[in-house]
Amino acid sequence: MRLVNSRGIATVLAELASRIEADFRRWPDFEKSARLASHSAGFAIEDFSALSYVRDQLTHAGLFTGLDLVADPDDPRDLFGMLLRAA
Repeated sequence: MRLVNSRGIATVLAELASRIEADFRRWPDFEKSARLASHSAGFAIEDFSALSYVRDQLTHAGLFTGLDLVADPDDPRDLFGMLLRAA
């Protein structure tokens, strides 16, 4: 919300749309294959563009913190505790 408040919704949406458009221009470069119409681990191009934009804006604002997405917990039943210890 700070990003929208500091930059303005019009600017944020315009920049997001620009990123999505840039990715669509690179459409021939993306690997395309048939997918089932169900949830999968892959991201749609729009999702990837949006996440990239948000990450870049948070990094620029000094609000980004990297997070390992592959957990290797000592106790798999205590994932919340693992996050607290990592903070």
